[in-house]
Amino acid sequence: MAQDVKYGEIEIDRIHDKNEPIVVFRAQDVLASHALRAYRDLMVAIGNKEGIESIELSIQRFEAWQYRRLPT
Repeated sequence: MAQDVKYGEIEIDRIHDKNEPIVVFRAQDVLASHALRAYRDLMVAIGNKEGIESIELSIQRFEAWQYRRLPT
């Protein structure tokens, strides 16, 4: 389990500390793919290429999501 301020406890297999704070982005949020791009760009800027492919895939999937709206 991990803790998101908005969604509460979320179970993620690789997170074992139930008090670890996390942030959840949803594809319906019109700003989410922009946040993912910014994170990807920061990773590249510091030379961390590990995980870039999965972030790119997430960006593509988020942008293909049909129902999008402003965050609440």
